[in-house]
Amino acid sequence: MKREKSPVFDSQSAKTENLLFENSIWMTVKNAARYLSRSENAIRILICRKVLRAYRMGRTVYLKRSEIDALLESSVMNGGF
Repeated sequence: MKREKSPVFDSQSAKTENLLFENSIWMTVKNAARYLSRSENAIRILICRKVLRAYRMGRTVYLKRSEIDALLESSVMNGGF
């Protein structure tokens, strides 16, 4: 016999997902890779080296957009290339 999901749980998880993506505070590894024009593996390396802080919800890893922006701002080059 198949067990049906509780409608309360489904609506709560849907609300959580909507909050994560509507306010643009959180990014997945894939979104962060696109945002920084890097590979997903490069983002994971930054997480392993503790350059970026990661947060896990279930099986998905999230990063704060503000922390990614702070990393970019701290990497300002003085002078030319």
